[in-house]
Amino acid sequence: MKNKKSQKDELFSLVESSGLINKDFDYTPKLEFRDLMNYRIEKILMVCSFYDYYTIIEDGHLQEAIFNEYLDINLYYAPHIIRANSGMAALKLLREDTFDLVIVTLRLGDIELHSFCEQVKEAIPDIPLVLLASQSRELYMKLSLGKLNALDKIFIWTGDRKVFLAIIKYFEDIINAKIDCLDFGVTAIILVEDSPAFYSAYLPQIYTEVMNQTKRLIEEGKNSSEKLTRQRARPKILLAETYEEAWDFAQTYQNVLLGIITDMDFKRNGVKTKDAGRELILNVKKQLPDLPILLQSSNPEAEEFAEENKLTFLNKNSRTLLLDLAEFMKNNFGFGDFVFRMLNGTEVGRAKNMLELREHLRYMPEESVLYHSKHNHFSYWLTARTEFELAYKLKPIRNSQFKTGYDLRMYLLNTISKQLTENRRGIISVFTRDAYDDTINFQIIGEGSLGGKARGLAFIDKILKEYIQTKNFDGVNISIPRTLVLGTDIFTQFMEENNLYPIALQNISDDSILHEFLHADLPPTVIGDLRQILKRTKYPIAVRSSSLLEDAVYQPFAGVYATVMIPNSSQDMDVRFHNLVQAVKLVYASTFSRNAKNYIEATGNRIEEEKMGVILQEMVGKRYEHYFYPNFSGVARSYNYYPFAKATPKDGVVNLALGLGKTIVDGGISLQYSPAYPEVYPQFTTAKDYFAKSQLKYWAVDLQSDIIRQHPQQDQFLVSLGLDTAENHNALDFIASTFSAENDRLYDGIHRPGPRVVNFAPILKLGVIPLNNIIQLLLKMCEISMNCPVEIEFAATFRGKDPTPMDFKFLQVRPMVKPEGNVIVNFDSISKENILLQSDMALGNGTYSLDTILYTKPETFNVAKSRDIGEEINTINKNLQHENRTYLLMGPGRWGSSDPWLGIPVVFSSISAAQVIIETPMPEMVVEPSQGSHFFQNMTSFKIAYFTVKDNDGIDWAWLDSQPVEYESKYLKLVRLTHKIKVLVDGHTGKGVVLKDNY
Repeated sequence: MKNKKSQKDELFSLVESSGLINKDFDYTPKLEFRDLMNYRIEKILMVCSFYDYYTIIEDGHLQEAIFNEYLDINLYYAPHIIRANSGMAALKLLREDTFDLVIVTLRLGDIELHSFCEQVKEAIPDIPLVLLASQSRELYMKLSLGKLNALDKIFIWTGDRKVFLAIIKYFEDIINAKIDCLDFGVTAIILVEDSPAFYSAYLPQIYTEVMNQTKRLIEEGKNSSEKLTRQRARPKILLAETYEEAWDFAQTYQNVLLGIITDMDFKRNGVKTKDAGRELILNVKKQLPDLPILLQSSNPEAEEFAEENKLTFLNKNSRTLLLDLAEFMKNNFGFGDFVFRMLNGTEVGRAKNMLELREHLRYMPEESVLYHSKHNHFSYWLTARTEFELAYKLKPIRNSQFKTGYDLRMYLLNTISKQLTENRRGIISVFTRDAYDDTINFQIIGEGSLGGKARGLAFIDKILKEYIQTKNFDGVNISIPRTLVLGTDIFTQFMEENNLYPIALQNISDDSILHEFLHADLPPTVIGDLRQILKRTKYPIAVRSSSLLEDAVYQPFAGVYATVMIPNSSQDMDVRFHNLVQAVKLVYASTFSRNAKNYIEATGNRIEEEKMGVILQEMVGKRYEHYFYPNFSGVARSYNYYPFAKATPKDGVVNLALGLGKTIVDGGISLQYSPAYPEVYPQFTTAKDYFAKSQLKYWAVDLQSDIIRQHPQQDQFLVSLGLDTAENHNALDFIASTFSAENDRLYDGIHRPGPRVVNFAPILKLGVIPLNNIIQLLLKMCEISMNCPVEIEFAATFRGKDPTPMDFKFLQVRPMVKPEGNVIVNFDSISKENILLQSDMALGNGTYSLDTILYTKPETFNVAKSRDIGEEINTINKNLQHENRTYLLMGPGRWGSSDPWLGIPVVFSSISAAQVIIETPMPEMVVEPSQGSHFFQNMTSFKIAYFTVKDNDGIDWAWLDSQPVEYESKYLKLVRLTHKIKVLVDGHTGKGVVLKDNY
C-alpha cells in the first residue's frame, strides 16, 4: 500500500504540475530550523571518582553552567550528566540505560582504563568515548604504549568548564555537518591540530566566538522562527588530526567553508610531517584562493611561509594566543560588524546588519567596494550571518563582469534588496520605530492577536514564500501587499483608556458611536508609530478590519465591519496623519455598529467579547492622473453553488472586475466564469447581454480627495468612474473586447472602434497572462492547506504597457461551508399541487420547516423604492428575531446588492432571522445571481437556503395571497401560516423546492 503524500509534498507537486514554472526552475529546499541539528547529545555518562566529580562538576557548578550556556542561545535541551563511580558500575549502567556520550577520567579504581574502553566499544561500537585528563607523564606513557586506541578523543582538563561544551559540540558537529552543511548550506570551520592540549584550548575559544556570533544573530531575528533558524544554523567546527582528515573535510565542505585554522606539523600518511600544513594550505588555495586561513605554529619557518603566502600567523608560544585567535575569527570569518576598508586597511565604514550593509553600499568609496568584492568579503560575512542563499549568489561574482564600479555597486544593492524582501516573506515581525525595515512585508504593532483576517493573510504569506518562488514564475510576481497590523491589545487599550465601552454597548445610533470614537485618543505610543510609518509610506493605504471573530468557518463576519481606503497623497503630513488615525477609529467604531451588533447576536456571541485588530495594507494599483486603482480585482471560490453549462460545483467560480474589488464584494456587476471553462461566460447569451450584464462603472481612489473632513465616512475617498476614463488611462488594453454593430459580433481586444465590453477575453481566451492557471493553483493550495473549500480575494497590476511583468497580490483567504448530508429533490415525484415554488438554482443543503413568510408584493413593487423596502424589512426582521421566529423571505433581484437597481440593498443583519431566501425576477430585467459578495459568504456560513426563481409564473401567488396576514404595507406582506411548510434543498444538484405543507 502506498504511503499517502504529506500535505507539504502535495502542495509542491501541485506547484510543479501547474504549468506556471519556467524552464529554469530549480527547487531548493527551504532552510527550516526543525531540519537542523537533528543529532543531539542529551545524556552523558561521567565515569570518575567522587573527588573528580566534585572538582569538575559540582565545585565548578558545571551542570548549571552548561544549562546557562545553552539558554543564552535559546537552546532548551541542555545535556544531563549521570555519574558512575567505577568502571564496572558504568558498564552496568550502559547495559541498563541509553547514553549519548561517555566521558572517563584516567583512573577508574576497579578496572584498567584501556580494558574499560575496549569493553565499552565492544558493547556499543558507535558511542563516543572521551578521556578527560590532566596533562601527566602517566597519560603520555599510556598513549606511547598504544593502550588507549579505543578512545575516540582525548581532552585536557585545565579547569575551564567550557571544555565540556566543546566536547559535546565537537561530536554533535561531526554528525550533523553531513546534513546541515551539505543539504542546507550551514557553514563550517576546519581546525587542524593533533595536540590534545592545544585543541582542548582552541575549541572552547572557537565555540565561544561562534556562540557570541549566534547570540547576536538571534537578537536580530525578526520572529521566533528566524531566531531558532539562526540558533541552529551556527557554523560547525570540524577537528582534524591528520592531513587526510583535513583534506577530506576541505573537499567535502569546500562550498560552505568559512575558513581553516591549521598547525604546520601533523601526521601525513601515518607519519608526523613537519610541512604537512604547508601542503594542505597550498592545495586548498588552488581551489579556494580567497578562503581565510590561519597558520598557528611554534616553528619559525612557518611564520616565513605565512608571510610569503599572505596568511595570518599566530605563534603557539604567544601569551595572547587565544585572544589573537578570537580576533582573527572576528575579522576574517564574518563575525561581528562588516568593516569597510580601503586597500591600505583604513576603516571607512561599519555595518552591523544587512540593512546597514545595503545603506553603506550606496555611498562607500568605489575602491572599498571593489576591494571587498574581489576578496569575497561580502559573501563570507553573509554566510556567517546564515544568509546562505544571498552569499551563494554573490560568491561567484567577479569584478571583471562589470564595466564600472558603479555597475557592481548597483548589482550588489539590487541583489541584497531583493533578498532582504524575499527573506522577510512569510514571517510576522514586531514593528520597531527606531529600526524601521521597509523590506519586511508583514509587521505587527502591539502584543495582541492579529485577528482572523490578518491571520489568514499571514498564513497565505507563509504558504506563498514556501511554495511560490517568484523567480520561477515568468513575468508574474505573486505575493501579499505590504501589511502592518495593530494588534487587538491596542483596541482594548483604546477602549479602556477612553472609557468607551459604556457608550459603545448602548443601543444608540451608529453616528453617535462614531462621534465618540473620533474624539477619543489612540495610545501615545501608537500615535508615534503611525507617524513614523507615514514618513516612509507614500502609497495609498487600505485600513481594514481584522477582528477575533472574522473569517471563522461558520461565522465569517464578511463585510460586517468597515474598510477605509485612504489616498495618503497630501503634501501636508498632518492631513495624511489625521486621515489615517480617523480611518483606524472608524474601523474600531464599526465593531459596535447596529449591523455588527445584530450579526454578533445572530451568531450567539457577545459583542463585549469581540476585539478588533486593524490592518494597514499597501493598496494594489498604480496612478492614472489623479486616480489610483488596480487593472483588475477578483474573488474566487473553490466551490460553486450555482454551476453552469458543463461546470460542476467543485470546479469553482471566479468574479473579475476592472478597478477596486468593491464592485464584486458589494454585489455589483462583474464578469463571472468557471476556472474549468475560462472561455465560457454564462451571463452573455445575446448581444444585448454585452451591455446589460457587463461592467460599466468601476471604483478608484481619488488622490485629490486627501483632505480633512468633519464627518468622515467609509467610502469618502473613493470615486466611481466610467469605461471611457479607463480607456483614456490605457487600463482596458488587456481586459476588454469591442462590439461590432455591423455584424453583431464581439471582437477580443480594443483595437477597433466600437462599444467596449469588460469580459477579460484577452486574458482568459488569448492567454496573454496565465491568470486562470494562477487562480486554480492558489485555490487548490489553499484548499489543501485548510482542508475545506475556500474563498480568496486578489488584485493585479500591470507594471508597464505590456501585461507582464504583473504584480498579483493575494488580499484575503477565508474558509467556506459546502453542502453536507444527502437530501434528494426529485420534482417528478412531488405533487404539483403541493409545490409553492421550485428552482434549479438553490444554494444550501438540507430540510427546513417554518410557518412565517415575508414577501414583496409583485403588483406594487417599485425598484426606485428598494432602499425604503430594505429599511422596512430590517424593522420586521428585528421584531421576528426578538420573538425567536424564523421565516421565508421572498423578493425581486439580488438580495444584499449595494446597487438598489439590481435588488433590495439589505445588509446581512437586516435579514438574519430568515432561514430561506427566495430571489424572484426583477421587473423587465434579468439579474444574474452573485456569489462574489460578502453577503453570500455570510449566507452560506449560516446555512441559509437561497433560491433563484427565474419565472414569476412558477410561484403560486394565489395560494400565498390566501394565507392569514399578520402585517401588510404598500410593498410588503407578512403571513403567519396555520401549519408548518417544508423546504428541501439538494446541495449537490442545486435543486430546491418549497412545499405548501410539512409532509
